[in-house]
Amino acid sequence: MLLLNDSIGDTLARVRDRMVGVTLGILMPLLVFNTLGIGSLQTGLVLGGTTALALALNSTNYLRTALISSGVAFVGYGSMVAWYIPNRWIDYLMGCGLALAIGLLLFPNSSLRRYNQLKADPAATAQQLQRLLPAAREEARWLGLPLPELSRAEPA
Repeated sequence: MLLLNDSIGDTLARVRDRMVGVTLGILMPLLVFNTLGIGSLQTGLVLGGTTALALALNSTNYLRTALISSGVAFVGYGSMVAWYIPNRWIDYLMGCGLALAIGLLLFPNSSLRRYNQLKADPAATAQQLQRLLPAAREEARWLGLPLPELSRAEPA
């Protein structure tokens, strides 16, 4: 339940981060171990390849989760990689779905709604808006709405 947060936008951001990281992390072991087998050289290729893939896709913020997933695919499960890799991704997907459902039930606070309320309030400070902006943008992205921006008059 490390994905849960006090707003829908923050929970969605953590879900996206986790799923992208796990997807990057299981892609390389799936390719390398199924084509070259399992061994010391292949483990190096997996971890180095995962790092290179994350860098090439400009996804370095997902690198820690990706490397954990790649490392566990070999270190913890060895010969069970063929069934472990798809099951790990499905497991994370189900966990993220559960976190979203619980988040919506227990913490139905919309960052986007709160951001728009604060933006309309003349007493709101730029720091309050800046603090809510990442979660509000994530929520808008998932809902397909225009991304909120700080106005030019407000310091970034």
